[in-house]
Amino acid sequence: MTNSSEDTFFEDYLSFEKFPNSLYYIAPGFDFEPLWRMSHLCDTFFYANLYYTLDKVQTSIYNQLQNSKNVEIVSLEIDERFDETTHFDLHPNFRKHFKEASSLLSPTEQRGYINTFVPALHESQWMITVKLRRKSTDRIITLFYFTGEGLASYVALSKNGASAPRVICTIQSGILERPNGLMSRLLNSFEKKPLLWIRGFEETFERWRYSNAFNEDNLYNHVGLDFIHEWIVPASYLGFKEDAPSRRFCKGFITQQTLDENLLVPEVIVNNHIIHFNGIENIQWRNNNDHRSALFIFKNIYSHFENVLDKCDDVSFWEGSLHPSIRKDASKECIDFLRKIDSLNKYKEIHFIPFGMEDEGKLYQDFFNENHNAQFHMYLHRPMDFYDLKPGQ
Repeated sequence: MTNSSEDTFFEDYLSFEKFPNSLYYIAPGFDFEPLWRMSHLCDTFFYANLYYTLDKVQTSIYNQLQNSKNVEIVSLEIDERFDETTHFDLHPNFRKHFKEASSLLSPTEQRGYINTFVPALHESQWMITVKLRRKSTDRIITLFYFTGEGLASYVALSKNGASAPRVICTIQSGILERPNGLMSRLLNSFEKKPLLWIRGFEETFERWRYSNAFNEDNLYNHVGLDFIHEWIVPASYLGFKEDAPSRRFCKGFITQQTLDENLLVPEVIVNNHIIHFNGIENIQWRNNNDHRSALFIFKNIYSHFENVLDKCDDVSFWEGSLHPSIRKDASKECIDFLRKIDSLNKYKEIHFIPFGMEDEGKLYQDFFNENHNAQFHMYLHRPMDFYDLKPGQ
């Protein structure tokens, strides 16, 4: 670990140009799951949080990331003199922008906002910058975890909506993930909007067990991404039940415009193998009695697609070595299985539904670029599945 003494280091990395390729997380707590789920969309991760001490966050980063199977810490730097006016690339009219954004709050929301965040005005500010390597894909990503109020920092970094992160994340804040609420109004007022809005709730909060976070939003009104691997954090939001890991229920939502753009690319061919985007709903599998083609699916995810696959003939299952909720290298295991089936030289076509982390589409693309006996057909479910494999992304 090294401590930064040069403000210019942070001014360079918190520039306006970094924001469009980022994930912006409001009130993340100790949730680092996005680092190994969204690295295919984002190379920069902004975490804006209040009411945590530097030592507490630094300890959590080391505990979760130092010996992680998913990421490797390349470097870590700390600035204990962080503040937005020095380290953000602010627009000259940023104070006016804050006032414009605050006008979107109802009187009740304004009172709640003040009561919640005024005590933080006297908190010490700091930033931790962590450069990481995503192990399975060998990508380099950067995490900026800083003391800051999430909405105000979003307005500042986006220069009042002139830019947007690729992904925004609001989970269990209690307010922001509500459809057609404050976050939705703020995003709708901006020129640029995130590609994906991940929102959800935490099961340890009984009152949010039947959360409305998944209800339809007028702007982000389509599910673009599911999360089959369980989303686990080591401590609940704001330290509630800190010693007990907590499960979060999340979905990624997209706008109608993003959905329409995705539908323009129904499939992509990689070395004569076909990736079918939005393809699971359209599977009408028939083997034509020639037994020279097969449809494979990992047995533990069959229930997610049961209604569709019941229409198909001769679905073949393969058994993974572990339950998917605790797997972090499922893509590798799936690819190894496909490679083994192909080596039998039994099939002309091998159709399959992939299983793995959301950012591991590159592994399947690399697999398709190998020499194979059969032609592979990979079927994806949601519009944002393996989104980086689409042309231009």
